[in-house]
Amino acid sequence: KFPIWFVVFIYLTVMYCSTYNIVRQSFAVTITFVAYYYFINNRKKIFLSLMVIALLSHPTSVVCFLFYVIDSIAKLKNVYLKYFTIILLTFGFLGIIFIFKDLINVLLMFGGDNVQRYDYYIKNTDGGISKFEIALKSFTIIIIIYGLIKKVADERLLLSFLMISFLAILMVFLNLIAESAGRFAFFFQDISFIAVPMILYSKKILKPIRLLLILMYIGLATITFYSIFVINGKIAGYIYPYKSKILDQ
Repeated sequence: KFPIWFVVFIYLTVMYCSTYNIVRQSFAVTITFVAYYYFINNRKKIFLSLMVIALLSHPTSVVCFLFYVIDSIAKLKNVYLKYFTIILLTFGFLGIIFIFKDLINVLLMFGGDNVQRYDYYIKNTDGGISKFEIALKSFTIIIIIYGLIKKVADERLLLSFLMISFLAILMVFLNLIAESAGRFAFFFQDISFIAVPMILYSKKILKPIRLLLILMYIGLATITFYSIFVINGKIAGYIYPYKSKILDQ
C-alpha cells in the first residue's frame, strides 16, 4: 500500500546499528517487527510464537509484551479514561523534554555513580542525547496525531502507534540513568516503519501535503543519521564504513 523504498529509508536512518552488540540485538528487533504485524491483525498465537524466538535471541525483547497493555488502553470503551491516559503520556513526554534537565541538576547535588551520565546530558558531551534524534521522534508523533485527525486508519491502531512512540522517547532519556533502558527503545522505534508510511500514503492525505511531510521527514532523518553516525562516529562504536582516515576515525 506504500512504496518499500520509504520503509527501507526509515530503517537505515533510524535503526542503523550504533554498536557491534546492537547488530546481535537487531535480529531480535527484526523478529518483533514481524510479530507486531500479526499482533495488530489479531493473530496472537503467531505473535507469541515469534516472541519466544525473539526472547531466545535477545532477552530485552520482553518489553514488547507491553503491546498488550497499550492495545488494551487503545480499546477502552470509556473514552474519558482512554484519552486521559494519552494526555498523561503527552504531559509526561513534554515534561521529559523540558523539565528533565532541571531534574538532573537536582540529582547531581546528591552525587552517586551516575553523575557522569547525567553530566553528559547537561553539557551535551560524548554519550549525550542527540537533539536531532528527539526531533525526529517528535516529528513521528506529529505525523501520527495528524493521521488521527484525518482518520486515516482505525483509531485503536493509531492510538497504539502514538503511545508506543511516547515510550520510545521515554526509553531514550532513561538510558542516561540505566544503560540497558536504551536497548528497549529499539523495539519501539520499529513502529515508525509501519506508522509513518501508512499514514502519509493514505488516500485521505492530499498529495502536496504528503510530499511536504515526506521531504521534511527525509531531511530530518538524514541530518539525524549524519549527526549520530558520521560526526559522532567514535561514540557510535566504530561501525563500518565510518571508521576511515577521511573522517579521522
